[in-house]
This record gives sequence, C-alpha cells and structure tokens, in this order.
Amino acid sequence: MSRSVRLPSPALVVALVALFVALSGGAAAGTALVSRQGSSNASASAPASLVRRVTALEKEVKALQKQSNLTQGAVGFLTVWSACDAATTADALQGTWQTIDQLSVATQAGKTYFGPQAQVDDTFAGRDACSIARVGRTFPVLVPPSIGYFNNLLRVFR
Repeated sequence: MSRSVRLPSPALVVALVALFVALSGGAAAGTALVSRQGSSNASASAPASLVRRVTALEKEVKALQKQSNLTQGAVGFLTVWSACDAATTADALQGTWQTIDQLSVATQAGKTYFGPQAQVDDTFAGRDACSIARVGRTFPVLVPPSIGYFNNLLRVFR
C-alpha cells in the first residue's frame, strides 16, 4: 500500500501559526505576571512604610469625600435658590404688567397691553423651589409689585 503524504493547505498553515502566536503570547503574559508578583513580594519587607502610606491615603480620601459632599450641597442650594430667584423676578415683572394693564383699563377705555398672566412654574425635584427656600409666593401677583420676595431671598445671606 502506498500512502501519499498531502501537503497542508495554506489555511491550515495560517491557523497553526496563529495558534502558536496566541499560545506564546499567553505564556509571555503569564511569565510577566509571575515576575511582577515576585517583585511586589520583595516590597513586603517594608510593610510599615506601606501602612503609613495607606493610612495617609485613607485620610485624604475621607477629606475629599467630605469636600465633595459640601460641594454637592452648595450646588443643590444654589440651584434651588436660582430657580426661586427666577420665579420671583418673573412674579415682579408680571405684577408690573398687571399694574400697567389696570392703569390702561382705567384711563384708555378698557385697553390692555399684557392681558392675563400665567404663574411661572418653579418646580424642582418635585417640589416648589421657593417653598424649599422658604420664600412665599402668591398668585395672582401682588399689584403693585413689591420687593418683599427679593428681601426673602436675600435673608439667606444675612
């Protein structure tokens, strides 16, 4: 019986080369990992300095967390305050417009310039921003407008 030896196909050769490269890459990575672990075990001879560094880093992390919480609180406060400020400014403008309409109705045979006003929505996170800031708002707006809303907003800074 004669057996003929067939040459491998080009696809098989490419697959074998790729397999060899993949296996040798994994072996190289494993060797590098083992050598790094060996060098890190060498630094275990100085655990006191490592403990001091970890303790210092833990203190720094706690300080940064506290600072982050304070910053988040300040941002939340300023966001609520700004929403209420915008709403009270709109209320004051609407009060001015209502006063102008009342004067024009009385002096110009019922003519109005601005018409009825809609309340500005100051909802923030499901609650009214001005109620969070403890600034009372009334609608319809007080005519004539006053600076009472603004005084209530500014009392936070006193």
